[in-house]
Amino acid sequence: MKPKAPANSSLTFLLSLLEDATAHLPGITPRRMFGSDTLFVHSHIFALVWRAGRIGLKLPDPAVYAEFLELAGAEPWMLDGKTTMSSWVLVPESFHDEPDGLREWALRSYHLVSNLPPKAAKKPKKSDKNSGKKASENKSENEAEPELE
Repeated sequence: MKPKAPANSSLTFLLSLLEDATAHLPGITPRRMFGSDTLFVHSHIFALVWRAGRIGLKLPDPAVYAEFLELAGAEPWMLDGKTTMSSWVLVPESFHDEPDGLREWALRSYHLVSNLPPKAAKKPKKSDKNSGKKASENKSENEAEPELE
């Protein structure tokens, strides 16, 4: 049985905690993705409020990731309890009452992710006129290729 999703007010509260912890950082772009509120820096997600009611941070440095997991209540982010999301952690729920702890780790995540190489630009798709194929041979607009991060 799947755990029940938290009330929307709980997610709003967690987002306000995360926004407060990162308000002083430049270049952050908020977006809604994967049913969650996410924060980007330089085209990379570095923090999110997961729809299950937890704050997640990306820690792409293995030593920092391991250090974080030593904190009481910290855990690797597992999608549907099966797949571990590489470099992602869920912050201890105690951080909800400790804004300094959340601020410290959100800052570390921000700096680590902002130093990642930029993502490659997406190639523009050729139009049906220029592709040399009949329109029936091209995929419809509704059959987009999945994107990998």
